[in-house]
Amino acid sequence: MKKRGQVSLNHARIWYFDVMPRPPRADEANGLYHALNRGNLRSTIFHKEGDYAAFEQILSEGLRRYCIKLF
Repeated sequence: MKKRGQVSLNHARIWYFDVMPRPPRADEANGLYHALNRGNLRSTIFHKEGDYAAFEQILSEGLRRYCIKLF
């Protein structure tokens, strides 16, 4: 029988993952990372053709500025 104020271990785990951030990712030299663009709840992020063109322009400037490869 549970005493007042006790929660089951399953509830404690759910609470932990809701409030604790995930640990930082390891940052490896020459690492390969998967990046994607997606809006919240998979909503559209480029509403006009110009939005996508502006994103590509910013991306290409970043590729020139930093030593990274894009596949």
